[in-house]
Amino acid sequence: MTDRERPVDDSLPQTGVSLELERILSPIFIESPGYGTRASTVVLVDYAGQVTFAEKSLDVKAGEWHKENYRFVIEKAAL
Repeated sequence: MTDRERPVDDSLPQTGVSLELERILSPIFIESPGYGTRASTVVLVDYAGQVTFAEKSLDVKAGEWHKENYRFVIEKAAL
C-alpha cells in the first residue's frame, strides 16, 4: 500500500485530466502538495469468520503515521 512507483505514460488511462495529473495520481500511494494518500486499510475475512482489520493513517498535523489492528469473529446469525 506504500508503492510509489509510477507507470510509464503509455499505460496511464485517459480520464480527461492532464498527463501531469495522471502521473501524480497513478501510484498506489499518492504524494503531492495538498493531495495524497492519508490512510491505507486492509480487511481480511477467513472461512471461519475471523476478521482482521488493519489500518495505517497519517496524522497530518504531527506528520506521524499510526497503525491500528483489530481482530474479531463474525458469528453466524440464527435463522
